[in-house]
Amino acid sequence: GINAEYGGGVHPQNLATYDLTPNCVLLCIGGVVLLCGTYTLVKISRIDGYRITHDIPVQRLRNTAIFSYFYLLISLIKILCQFYELTYRSEWYKNCDPNTKTNYTKLGTE
Repeated sequence: GINAEYGGGVHPQNLATYDLTPNCVLLCIGGVVLLCGTYTLVKISRIDGYRITHDIPVQRLRNTAIFSYFYLLISLIKILCQFYELTYRSEWYKNCDPNTKTNYTKLGTE
């Protein structure tokens, strides 16, 4: 059979290698591309006599950039959650005994 310990979401090394690293690399590349695009939009808007409000393609680019920043923020939060999981996973499982059952009625009364 397949050893479940080496699944991508279970083994910490696999989590770091196959999930966290590509997400960090793609976030950095996407951030650089987005910053370059924002710089270009700012340069276009500073041209004398150019009105950004009347140019439909530039407005679409601006709206796309705004939603892209929100997407970058969500991706960053996801990566931070994965770092947190990778850091504290061993502590979560340290006192975990799969053979015992948790009595949920007594939780919080101790």
